[in-house]
Amino acid sequence: MYPAINGTLAGDNLAYLLVYANSVTKDLFGLLIVVGFFLIVFIGSMFMQLRIRAYVKPETSLLASSFATLGFALILEQYTGILSPVYFFIIFGILILSIVWNIITD
Repeated sequence: MYPAINGTLAGDNLAYLLVYANSVTKDLFGLLIVVGFFLIVFIGSMFMQLRIRAYVKPETSLLASSFATLGFALILEQYTGILSPVYFFIIFGILILSIVWNIITD
């Protein structure tokens, strides 16, 4: 076993390290992980659309990134418990708005 850092078994599992980083940053670390994941998927989806179709539909990229982020946030919350339920409502709201935007433009 690895030594404890401030009462947290940081070397035992990755979840302990994420919980420790979230406690040090006063619950900002989980939000930054989710926002970073959202931006990576959004930008990646836009570049893939540009590569495959030669034009970009931002509403489709927003839909893909919000759906993937909701799944990632659910997994992150179930495994580590570092996200607030408010973030789920925000992500779910973005998902609903992107679905509506995608239906309106098609």
